[in-house]
Amino acid sequence: DNEEIIRKMLIRMLQSDGHEVEQADGAAQAKAILERKPIDLILMDIYMPEMNGLALMKSINETYAGIQTILISGRHSMDAEEAARRFGAYTFLKKPFTRSELLEIVKKALEDQKKNSDDE
Repeated sequence: DNEEIIRKMLIRMLQSDGHEVEQADGAAQAKAILERKPIDLILMDIYMPEMNGLALMKSINETYAGIQTILISGRHSMDAEEAARRFGAYTFLKKPFTRSELLEIVKKALEDQKKNSDDE
């Protein structure tokens, strides 16, 4: 998320559930993190200043196949949700969301990713 307060909230929620978290405030920083370490799941705002989330997700999927991506946004539209799915997002999470909604979606995405990698 490009909003620092939202990133900090997400980090606290995920860390309190036992997840290791990296944060990026934009596309360039996100790509730099991916270059230096493996990532299992990306939570990404669909609307960002440097590059929108759909374009970043497409770029990431071309280089780093198999990473689950959850797109989040406070500006929900069916077009954005459909585009997110077409580009391979695991799901689209509309702000505001609860801690339990976030953690349940993250848990399912990671379980599905593990299942898919075990099947290969």
